[in-house]
Amino acid sequence: MKLGAELRRLRKGKGYTQEKLAELVGVSRESIQKYEVNVNHPPLEVAMVLADMFGVCVDQLIRGEVKCPASLGQEAALARRIRSLSQEKQEAVQKIVEALEKEAGC
Repeated sequence: MKLGAELRRLRKGKGYTQEKLAELVGVSRESIQKYEVNVNHPPLEVAMVLADMFGVCVDQLIRGEVKCPASLGQEAALARRIRSLSQEKQEAVQKIVEALEKEAGC
């Protein structure tokens, strides 16, 4: 698993310290350090948060290879954000999407 190297590469690309990334994700700095040296691996929930933060898919985060279209990570992150909204707000998002599609002639 190439998670450690990919996580380190993505973290440094954003200019985050281990401490800053840990704060953003809600884990300890020691956890981030252990993920980066492959002593421990993040739980799936944490891996999903990390992937969302870096705009990649979980597969890329774990394998260290770009096997997913760049937009897939962003789309998955958006879908998870929408699912976290109340039913009422999800319906509002759906109406906005439908209006945009209608405007675009889809």
